[in-house]
Amino acid sequence: MPRFEIAVYNAEVAEAVNRGERHKRYDDGWAETRYVEINAPSVNEAHLRAAAKFPTSAGFIVQSITPLE
Repeated sequence: MPRFEIAVYNAEVAEAVNRGERHKRYDDGWAETRYVEINAPSVNEAHLRAAAKFPTSAGFIVQSITPLE
């Protein structure tokens, strides 16, 4: 199955860090872009899986999805 690299960060965490505070749920590291690999049969499915794992309702921003294979 193809692999994709997801670039994601959390905007709520970034805002909290900028105010000198801590987010209630996520560690400060989510203020910076993290790269996560996701297996999916297509780029469209990778988008769906990324959205399920990193929901915008929780503050996550998926910056890019790049095929690795």
